[in-house]
Amino acid sequence: MLKEIRIKAIIKGMKMKELAEKLGCSRELMYRKIKKKDPEFLKKIEKILK
Repeated sequence: MLKEIRIKAIIKGMKMKELAEKLGCSRELMYRKIKKKDPEFLKKIEKILK
């Protein structure tokens, strides 16, 4: 899951830190939520990376 998100972010020309800022959280919190597979959080990421 994390690898897929990283690839999509790179394609968009976005760093993981920028993605975290758009989500309104720290990079560390973002990684924890991705690893826990928080469904609402993953939907927010999907919207940003589309």
